[in-house]
Amino acid sequence: MLAAGAGWAIVTLPINESWAGLVERAGKGLDIGTAQTIVSINQAWFEMTGILLGLTLIAAGAAIIRGGAVSRWAGWAAVVIGVGVLASVPLGAASTPAQILAFLWFLVIGGYYTLRPGQIREHIPGMSQRSGATGLPATR
Repeated sequence: MLAAGAGWAIVTLPINESWAGLVERAGKGLDIGTAQTIVSINQAWFEMTGILLGLTLIAAGAAIIRGGAVSRWAGWAAVVIGVGVLASVPLGAASTPAQILAFLWFLVIGGYYTLRPGQIREHIPGMSQRSGATGLPATR
């Protein structure tokens, strides 16, 4: 999950830089054909990042379902949304509700588990006997 999330962030970062370069160059005179090409490349690049977003959600869901640290319904929701994002990539992931659901999943689950009140845990004493002293006794 961490590798897929890091890959998603790394792949999407150059998109912002190309927009910054386009804006910088626009003040100095820019051919409209070049600008349209850059816009088309950025849009296609962004739509393909949905593959990594979907894989991140599926991996998160699998980790949640197997680990049990987060509610299982959150894990299953991540898997279902991740599959939806992967399926929507050929349609243009940015134009489907699946991508919005993916971002909402991160916001809701991350916000809930960050802001929820802590649980009071009851200490249950162990059933085993206390171990005996080990090592050599200290002498003066």
